[in-house]
Amino acid sequence: MKTMTAKPARAVPGASRTETIIVGTLLALGIVGAAVGAPLGLAPKPLADVLPKAAAAIRVASDRLSLVLGTVDPLVAAATGTNNTDGQPGNPEQAVETDPDPGLAYARTTLPADDPSVEAVGAGADSCRTLISAARAALDPTQTMVATTADDKAVPRILSINDAWSLPAELDRCGDGLVAALATMKTAVVQAKDSAASARVATDNQTTRVALNAQVIAAQQLLDDSGGQVADEQLRTTLADCVTSVNAALAAPIPANWADIQAQTTHLTQAGACLAPATDALQAGLRFTGPHTGGNGRLDPATLCAVPYDQKQLFRCDAEAAWMKLNEAYKQVWGEDIPIDLSYRTYDEQVEMRAIYGGGAAVPGTSNHGWGTAVDLPDWREGGLGLEWNYGTAKYEWMKANAPAYGWINPGWAQEGGAGPAEPWHFEYVG
Repeated sequence: MKTMTAKPARAVPGASRTETIIVGTLLALGIVGAAVGAPLGLAPKPLADVLPKAAAAIRVASDRLSLVLGTVDPLVAAATGTNNTDGQPGNPEQAVETDPDPGLAYARTTLPADDPSVEAVGAGADSCRTLISAARAALDPTQTMVATTADDKAVPRILSINDAWSLPAELDRCGDGLVAALATMKTAVVQAKDSAASARVATDNQTTRVALNAQVIAAQQLLDDSGGQVADEQLRTTLADCVTSVNAALAAPIPANWADIQAQTTHLTQAGACLAPATDALQAGLRFTGPHTGGNGRLDPATLCAVPYDQKQLFRCDAEAAWMKLNEAYKQVWGEDIPIDLSYRTYDEQVEMRAIYGGGAAVPGTSNHGWGTAVDLPDWREGGLGLEWNYGTAKYEWMKANAPAYGWINPGWAQEGGAGPAEPWHFEYVG
């Protein structure tokens, strides 16, 4: 019989000198046993017995990878809006559409389940779980033994020494790949959130701009086309300054970041807050100074101005301006606006009054009310004399004494003992 000489054991990366000698001995004995044709009682052994350092490295790498895998499901659930209780997907698109706050839209935006980054995480997790199963099987002596060949049928699986030493590195590589895939998925979520929030605030920004542009155009038109009218110059200056400020805000470029766009929209809204009140103030302050065209009861509407505190009441615009100054003086004393029952009266209304009151009403087309320069205070409808505006009452005497300073009088014929009907409630504008 030819004697076989064992070859020196080949060094295995990561193995200690002792482990290398053990492996070499096992290989030598296996070769000798095969040469003599009779087994020497050498059976495959558990990994922990043959390569304890390799077994320890596999255990550490497997535990580390298990920790990474434990983070996958919650992160995927958060990224895709999946309900962790029943596993059903949420409806982030609807949330984005209905949320008035872009910040909430940002918080609720998620990825679809078929997003490539989500699918990459799923595939990586499946591979790593398979690898962990293989690692656990390698450490379980009832499932796997270490030997030089796979010929022994007494055990379910034979693990080669090289495969045993390569397993920790495979576990680490899988974990690193899964961590990288999770990072990519997180980046995709942030990008999706930014996109949704940007779309929301861009829409709000544009809506705000359109509304402000319309207000600016109207305000500028009022400033440009108020020929033939006069007003307190401060009202013009206030509105002009507001228009300039809003135009400057509208001229600013739209930022790229959604949070900055949202801040700009807020700034636009704040800048435009002056437009409505400044426009209204100038509109109310404008007074018609051109010819009062039209006949009695048929005045050109452009010559008439509504009383701000009682819009249904109309005066010729210069009379209305004087009335409002009188009203301010009255208000400081009595704490209320001067009540008005009748002001401008159209020709048709004069006809109606004549039909009702006969000679007690002016001939249609001759009433001072038809020129927008007369007013009746309420008492005549409540029974006439003896009420709030009767001769001798505090309010009547105040009006009689102070109204002329503002161009309004209780005419002589209407005063007590006058030539006409007694009407303490009737005042006329004489300029």
